[in-house]
Formats: sequence, C-alpha cells, structure tokens
Amino acid sequence: ALLARSPFHDGAAAAQYRAIALNSKGVALLWTGQVDSAARDLRASSAAASAAGVELAQINATGHLALLEMMYGSVSTAAQLAGNARDLAERRTWRYTVQAVAAHFAQALVHLERNELTAAEEALRQGRRAHDSDPEAAQRLVLLGVQARLALARGQPHQARSLLAQARRDRNARM
Repeated sequence: ALLARSPFHDGAAAAQYRAIALNSKGVALLWTGQVDSAARDLRASSAAASAAGVELAQINATGHLALLEMMYGSVSTAAQLAGNARDLAERRTWRYTVQAVAAHFAQALVHLERNELTAAEEALRQGRRAHDSDPEAAQRLVLLGVQARLALARGQPHQARSLLAQARRDRNARM
C-alpha cells in the first residue's frame, strides 16, 4: 500500500522493495505458524525477486519455501527449491550468507529423508556456517531440529533428546 502511494510505484525500485517486503512478511508468517499465508507470500516474493533481480531475497524466499515443502512432506519439491536457492547462492558466492541458511537446512532435511547421511551432514555444516555468520533465533531452532534428526539417524537417541531439549529451552526463553 505504501509503495502504491509513493512516487516510485511503477519503477524498478518499487519492484525490488515489493520483493523484499513480501519476503520479510512471508518469513515472519512462517515463524509465527501461519504457514498457508507464508507459502503464498514466499512464492510471490521468490517470483518478484527473480523478476526484479533481487537475488538475496530470492535465495531467502526460495529456501524458506523449501522448508515449508518439507513440512508439507513434499520431498521432491523441497529438493528442487533448496537446490535452486543453493545453486544461485553458490554462483554469487553467497553460500554462507544468512539468506542461504534455510536452503541449506532444507537440503539437509531432504538428504535425511532419503537416508543420505553424509550429504545431510555436509548440508547441515554449510547451513550452520551460514547461520553463524548472522544468527537468527528461529533458524537456530531449525538447526537444533535438523541436528537431532541426524543424531537419531546415526543411532544416537540420547544426543537427539539433548538437542531437542536445548531447542525447547531456546524456544521457551523467547516466549
């Protein structure tokens, strides 16, 4: 609405701002549990960011869409989205930016679902390195969840419980 009233509402800057705003809104909706609305805004953001050439927003939105697809149980769609986001991040040398974190974590979950533990561990390592560059609370919870799933897949249930307990403590500390 603000962009529509601005003198720049028809230009390239407005398209870029729209893509970024949709991305921010979609991520916020995702982390507040409004997944259907989040999916709508993240899809719109990814398309708008691609059209406007705002590649960091495109990587972020597409990575979060991949996480959503994993939540929905759509492993092949999540794999495609995560791969697209990671490929773009790699081409632009943004592999370890905060915008790439969701794509790495989604890719790790895809590999876990396919029982590709070494590949899952590598995607998780890359995601953790990107996360550590600019940590976010919600992404930390995803990190702990993915680490717990990997520990369980490796036959380490005590480690998995410990990681989930840490996630619970981190989540409760923010509520």
